[in-house]
Amino acid sequence: MHPISGKTRLTVILAHPVAHVRTPQAINELAAQRGVDAVMVPIEVAPPDLGTVVQALRSIQNLGGIVVTVPHKTSIAQF
Repeated sequence: MHPISGKTRLTVILAHPVAHVRTPQAINELAAQRGVDAVMVPIEVAPPDLGTVVQALRSIQNLGGIVVTVPHKTSIAQF
């Protein structure tokens, strides 16, 4: 894995629970192999907190993207 800096693009994956998520490991491996300054981080978000988390993520300037999985796949559309 490459060093993380202030320029590293951050992608998050929102899930609940998050322990089953395997995508970050694969994405981080690909980013490192290709020399891309980016990481994916899994974030556990309970359904009642989804709106608050999405609002907070909007203010992160180096946010590269948000991936959404269960149980948020349908409820994310409202945000």
